[in-house]
Amino acid sequence: MSFLTLAQTTITGTITSDKGKPLSRINVMVYLPDNTSLISFGITNAKGEYEAKVNHSTDSLHLVVSSIQYRNEMRSINNETQTADFILTEEVKEIKGVTVQAPMLERRGDTLSFLISTLAGKEDVVIEDVLKKIPGIEIEPNGQILYQGLPLQKFYVEGLDLMDGRYSVISKNLPHKSVSTVEIMENHQPVKILEDKVESYQASINIKLKNDVTITGNAFVGAGIWPLLWDVNVTPMIFTKKVQFVTSYQSNNTGRDLSTNLQSFTYDAALNLNDRPSQNSAIIGVQQPATPTLDKRRYIDNQSHYGNVNALTKLNNDFQLRANIFYINDKQNQEAATHRTILIPGDTMAFTEQYQNNLHENHLLGNISLNRNSKNNYFDNLLSIRSRWDKFSGMVISDAGEISQNHDSPVQAISNELKSINELGDHLLDLKSYISYDNTSQTLSVSPGPYATVLHDSVPYTLATQNLNLERVYTDNSAGMVFSVKRFVITPRLGAQYRHQTLNSDIGLQNGSGITTDATTPFINALTTERLKAYSKTKVEYKYRELTLTGTLPLYWQQDHFQDVDKSVDTTTKNLYFDPSFVARLKFKGFWEVWMRASQSHSTGDPDDHYYGYILRSYRSLSQNAVPLQQRSSRSVSMNLKYNNSITAFFNSLQYVFSNTENTMMYSSVINEDGTAMRTAVELPNIRNAHYLKLYSSKYFMKLKSTLDFNASANIMSGEQLINDVLF
Repeated sequence: MSFLTLAQTTITGTITSDKGKPLSRINVMVYLPDNTSLISFGITNAKGEYEAKVNHSTDSLHLVVSSIQYRNEMRSINNETQTADFILTEEVKEIKGVTVQAPMLERRGDTLSFLISTLAGKEDVVIEDVLKKIPGIEIEPNGQILYQGLPLQKFYVEGLDLMDGRYSVISKNLPHKSVSTVEIMENHQPVKILEDKVESYQASINIKLKNDVTITGNAFVGAGIWPLLWDVNVTPMIFTKKVQFVTSYQSNNTGRDLSTNLQSFTYDAALNLNDRPSQNSAIIGVQQPATPTLDKRRYIDNQSHYGNVNALTKLNNDFQLRANIFYINDKQNQEAATHRTILIPGDTMAFTEQYQNNLHENHLLGNISLNRNSKNNYFDNLLSIRSRWDKFSGMVISDAGEISQNHDSPVQAISNELKSINELGDHLLDLKSYISYDNTSQTLSVSPGPYATVLHDSVPYTLATQNLNLERVYTDNSAGMVFSVKRFVITPRLGAQYRHQTLNSDIGLQNGSGITTDATTPFINALTTERLKAYSKTKVEYKYRELTLTGTLPLYWQQDHFQDVDKSVDTTTKNLYFDPSFVARLKFKGFWEVWMRASQSHSTGDPDDHYYGYILRSYRSLSQNAVPLQQRSSRSVSMNLKYNNSITAFFNSLQYVFSNTENTMMYSSVINEDGTAMRTAVELPNIRNAHYLKLYSSKYFMKLKSTLDFNASANIMSGEQLINDVLF
């Protein structure tokens, strides 16, 4: 990395008026001696102070200080770290016959402010339409907003987080005419007590409104003749300095997917899911066709109803109270045909399936949180209650004939998450606690009965019913400190996780006479699982000028215990893992930034996927996992190079990731001539490698009020499979 040896020049100074008053928002531009190439810039703060950093080998520099109210000053200086103060003389500049337009983009430190009136065109209606034009921003089909290819950390309206990551209701319905500016806060630290102490590398968006009191929203009703189509959206919004309220009712049968409104899109939401039990335990289910790569509205046949109510109010002593309620009733009819071709050495297997499925989802989610975010204290408590009562049915026409499927999947869940950070002398004490409980009792019925050879002594039978009950309790509690020692910030943390769950399952078999019997012991589970995980995580961060080095040193001890009395299973595994990671971040030449990361990680299999008796997962999948718990070891290296020029509104990034993963087991699939498969876990070490490359470029053109984006990516993966006893 030759650029690390390039000397950096830092030019600082104070700009005052000839009366001694500090001047803010004065532009300081640094040019090469030819006076045409801008290589750095700075803006004075409220104290009149500025700073400009230069990474260039030139011998001299040209400084230009400009302001509308004061006479411009120019000065040539040597290219060395120094202080350059300026005293400006007030000057009245008469401008005749000229329309002065506010700039589209303004940068203050790590915050980019985009003036919406200069970006919006006649075709734009809501704020999401305008966000698409901001260079560096990508909007996924589900409404998730990415900045420089990464999820947002927070989505604010007037500095308040009303939606807790489920911001698509606002971004898709807030009229852009109500918005003054959009602020992109790069490297945003959302916890005020951690500002200037703990670095954050994620970006957040803040929507600034034109008025202190804003009553706005979106409403439309659409109808069509064939086949009695409708599309309804009524989303009123109220925003004040102390209260925010958004409610929405949406309904359609035109293929518009409303379930995305329940998804939390922020970076923290994804990070928290690493060790927690999955919210949707899809152990069994109706077989569905592969998802097409087309726009969903081109193939979804739906009848969807969605409603939510969101309210936030400021209380005394910096406290905020927020409540969010979401409900969706979604019916979808699937009609599709798929053709599967499986290539194995010496053989080719092909299967055709036609699907006629009816999917009916009911999902209710309620959150209530109390938050305090001040300079000397952080407190956040989130209580979440979730209920689902989904029913799926379908008919599959395959090479084996017609097969009927029915799946009932009710889920009840509750969780509470507490975070608290307080001053402890010159340091900070950081406490976290999370606890959750969920329960699901599911049934999957398949007719005619599948796998007669192994389930019913090779005698055809009428119906197989897989019954499954899964009950889980999980908690994660930890305490950490934040120490600052010169240029170092050290954050050690100690914690423990505990997970307890029971899995009970059996298969009922009904013959042609209507008599039901239970499948034998190999197809029954009465499994109790316990996982205890103690961990120590120490993060050390060093910062010098534009260079930041971060090392994370986590140490884990994990114990897993599995007990199934009916199968004489009583096993315990213990593992000790050390998973260090290192990140280097460097800003150079004003607009450039490079990241490099290397890490190692270990993980074990999800207890949901570990069971000793066979489970009928779908009409064509009978699965068992009776080997020791999966052990996975991964190593990865990545690099991210960015060029972000806010002056020319030109943003670019190049990302490369390589990962190497070693697994202790794999699944062996025995595929029958009718397309059904028996999947069994086997102890067979295997290695998977993956390469990922992404190039993103975005340029805004002021005259066209448009952004030109270029996005290209490539993904190469290699690994092994075991099918019909053939490893390839």
